[in-house]
This record gives sequence, structure tokens and C-alpha cells, in this order.
Amino acid sequence: MDSTSSAGSPNGSPSAGRVLITPVQAGVVSTLCMVLIAAFVVNYVYAQACIAKFSEIRVSLAAVAASAARTLSGQPGEEHKQLKSSDQMGTPLHAKLLAPLVQIHKVTPEIYYIYTAIQLAPNDYRIILDTTTNAAELNLTRKVEPSPIMEKYESARPEMKAALEKGDISTTPEFYTDRFGTFISAYAPFTGADTRIAGVVGVDMDRDTVLAQMDGPARQAIIQICVLGIVALAVGYGVYLSRKKALAGVA
Repeated sequence: MDSTSSAGSPNGSPSAGRVLITPVQAGVVSTLCMVLIAAFVVNYVYAQACIAKFSEIRVSLAAVAASAARTLSGQPGEEHKQLKSSDQMGTPLHAKLLAPLVQIHKVTPEIYYIYTAIQLAPNDYRIILDTTTNAAELNLTRKVEPSPIMEKYESARPEMKAALEKGDISTTPEFYTDRFGTFISAYAPFTGADTRIAGVVGVDMDRDTVLAQMDGPARQAIIQICVLGIVALAVGYGVYLSRKKALAGVA
């Protein structure tokens, strides 16, 4: 008897005794592998896009705060020091200093609050100007809570304190919540005629607006998932046909 005629197989078939992967199984496994790889890639790209967009929003807020601060530096900064009581609301001086901030708010309606603040003493921070006191001029449709001159700001952020104490332009690294709502904020100092810090401009964007602006990366991720899903199905189907043809050849 020829010892090679049935090596490894009782019936002489080279594939007998082995567990064969069917074409359907091969196609499904290939598709699942592609889907898992695609999900990982899309998730990574989406996360990086969200980080980049959030950073972009923070930079834009800082630019608005810096622009607003420039309108108050110098002589306006000296005049800002004269606002010491809520009784001065609506006075010519109050209206004069508030006007450029209101104009900036008009062209950036996505911003929730623009205001100025000062430090009277350690841990004693006060709001002086608030553009939402002119809510009618801003044509605001959302609910706001205007602050009168010298309202105590109980929840001053570390970034605001840094702007007042060190002259830094800074932004909050993440969302925070106070009695006004949930925001990210930017702060920029302005000076008086003596070039000393006279106060800080704060610019707030609420959480809903930020998330709405981050819809772009989300939509892109959905499109990428759909495209890669189609590719995964195509690859899986291709593997299915290839495996089916290979088995047909063996048979």
C-alpha cells in the first residue's frame, strides 16, 4: 500500500479532518475586524477634532476679550474707576463706557455675557459694566441676569484673578457653573492712564452654544462611520467571494 495516498486523511482528501472556515464566516469576521478598526480610528479622529474645536473657541473668546479691553484702556480706564454705585446706572458716564462693549456684543451674538470686573480687596470682586443691562439694544431672545454697578461677584474664577493681578489674558480650561449658568470664559485686563491694571473684561459663552459649535466634528464623524461601514461591508463581501471560490476549487 502507498503510504502517501492517505497521509493525514482517512479518505485521501487534503482538507479532511480540518475545520474549514465557511465563506459566510470569513466575510463576517473580516467585516467585524474592519468595523472595529474603523470605530477606533473614527473615535480618535473625533476626539482630536473636538479638542481642536474647543481650543479654537477659547482662542476666539480671548480675542474678543482683548478687543473689548482695548476700548477701555487709557483714559476710559480712568473713567471706569469713577463708577462706584448702582445709582450711576444709566448716567452719561455709564452709557459712554458701556457703548463700545455693547457694539462688540452686537457683532458676536453667540456670546452670552460681556462685562467688566475689579478687585476691591482680597477675595472681593465686583462687576461694574454689563452689556446685558442694554438687553433691548442687543435684541437678546435668551434669558439673562444683568448685573448692576458694584455687584459682588462671589464666584470669581482663578483665570479672572490672574488677569487682574498679573495682567494675563486667560481662558477657563473647561466648563464651570455659577449662578448665571454654565460657561467657558475669557478675561483680558485693561489699564488706566497710568498703565496700571484698572479692571478686567470678561467674556462668557454658554455650554449650549459651545456644544452647538462643536456639531461639525460630530457630523464629520457620522459621515466617516457611514463611509467606513460601507467599505467594511465591501471588504467582507470580497472575502466571502474569495473564500467561496477557493473552496469551490478544492472541491
